[in-house]
Amino acid sequence: IEGDKKSEFSDEETVYLLNKEPKLEISSPNDGQKFEKDQNTALISGSTDDNTRITINDFQATMEGNNFSYTFVLQSGDNNIKIVATDIAGNKIEKNLKITYSP
Repeated sequence: IEGDKKSEFSDEETVYLLNKEPKLEISSPNDGQKFEKDQNTALISGSTDDNTRITINDFQATMEGNNFSYTFVLQSGDNNIKIVATDIAGNKIEKNLKITYSP
């Protein structure tokens, strides 16, 4: 309040303070795993914390509770997979896998 003037109410904001990176556990596939012939996709799956988003090579994974999954279409040769977990405070952890596909 300044004199007879009143200011508008400020917008409410929620701030999250988390000072650790989110959990990122990968169940499958294993780093260095080889796929052959008819196995031209790899199911990438694992688990993370509540309120965490998972991306696989910048594509959003499907979440069921704390578990995630994503069907990755393999290219012939080496396939580099970047898995990133980002929590609601913006903390990130990244894991990289390389798997090989030989049609």
